Order: sequence, then C-alpha cells, then structure tokens
Amino acid sequence: MFNPGWVGLAWDAVVAHLPMFRSDVEVLGVGGAEAVFDASSPEGYYMVRQMDVDEGDVLRDLLEMSGPSDVLWDVGANVGVYSCLFAQKFPGAKVVAFEPQPEVASLLRRNVELNGAENVSVMEVALSDRFGEGGMGSSGSELPVNTGATFLVDEGEGVDVFRGDDLLRCRRAPCPSVVKMDIEGLEVRALNGMRRILSNRQCRLVYVEVHLSRFDEFGEPEGSVRDLLTEAGFEVQNLGFLDAGRKTLRGVKFP
Repeated sequence: MFNPGWVGLAWDAVVAHLPMFRSDVEVLGVGGAEAVFDASSPEGYYMVRQMDVDEGDVLRDLLEMSGPSDVLWDVGANVGVYSCLFAQKFPGAKVVAFEPQPEVASLLRRNVELNGAENVSVMEVALSDRFGEGGMGSSGSELPVNTGATFLVDEGEGVDVFRGDDLLRCRRAPCPSVVKMDIEGLEVRALNGMRRILSNRQCRLVYVEVHLSRFDEFGEPEGSVRDLLTEAGFEVQNLGFLDAGRKTLRGVKFP
C-alpha cells in the first residue's frame, strides 16, 4: 500500500545532504510536548524527521498513557526523540536512555543538553540476556544517515552489554514504569534479561517495536515478544504496522 509519508521521508533523506535547506535545530511537537534537536548533521536531521513520519502515532500514545511520576527506560534511544519529548512533557519524571553507539550517544547527549533535560540519564550500553561485551552490526540500510539501522552482535568488542535486571539489582538504574524498546530485532533477548523488571508491579507499560524480517535471522519468532509480555502480566495490543517489516506492540498492566 502506498504511504504518502514515504515520499516526504525520501525527500528528507536527500535534503539531509543539502545543508543550505536545513537549519541547525529541528523542533518537534507531539502529544502536547515539544522538544528541539540538533539538525546540524545529516544523521541528526534525518532521524528526527523519520521519527515524526514513522512513529508519530506511537509517540503520541506513549505520552498520553504516561504520567508525571513515571520512569521511562528508552532502550535503543538513538538521538533521543522519545527521551526528550517525554522529559519535556513530564519534567518531574525520570528517563534512562540506553544507546550503545558512541557517535549516536554523543548526539543524544547534545539533544538532552539542548532541551535542558536534567531528568534524562544516558547509559552508553546495550541491553541483552547476558553480561559481557559485543559489537555493532548493520542492517545494510541504503541510507547512511539512518543511525537506527544497527544492532548488537556477539562477535566484536567495544560495546558493554548488560541484563536490565542486573542494572536494577546493582542500583545503576531505577525500576522503569514505562519501557520503550527498539533494538532492531533483538527485543526478545533484551526482554529475557528484564524478566524481573517486567514482572514487577511498578512496570506497567511497555512499547516494543517488532522487526518482523529480523526474527528469522536471529531465530526468535515474533510470538516470543507477545508471550514474554503476557507471562509478565501485560495485556498486549498491536498498535499497527510502521511499514511492511515493522510493527509496534503495546503491553499494559491494568489495576
């Protein structure tokens, strides 16, 4: 099915390489929140515009379902669109933004600084079902400005890998009440490393971007995400397809 947003996104990918058409800062408003983002690089501009086109409805839903006392774990934070908008709407809330790519984490910190978001903590680590070290692989996206098209690989080095449950146990991060996860097909592994957190009554809302084309590659069926959330007490709903290969599942615990 034709999506008119794709045309705009394709044009944005071109414009991202033409500095005379861009300002250094991009303003994004969603769900009653507004934040500014560093758009001085092609990567920064493209990722903000991509989020607006692809994930505006999910962002809006997350902000509407969240509250001022929540703690958000933004797993796969990229340049910080979710983190910064959440922090701006709920200045009394806490945000832990996980982004293992050093260059992208640097841009994430820049965006946190631009918004004066002192309630956002950046952790330059990857979440999985193990503790150790790994590297970053690429999906081979034809758009080099797409910094989101990377994922954790066991082979390699340079990336610190943790289980979410261990970070909580060691008090390196507070228990989340809201989790947003987008880690390019490795969601099952990260969720397995967060079983105690997911079962905690405090954790009540989870958004997982499911990469359908990657589950065969990594040997983890799509239903595993739904099963993990259901076992932890969540009622799981499909919020719809972002494109032909991605959709978002939302898990909610009702009182």
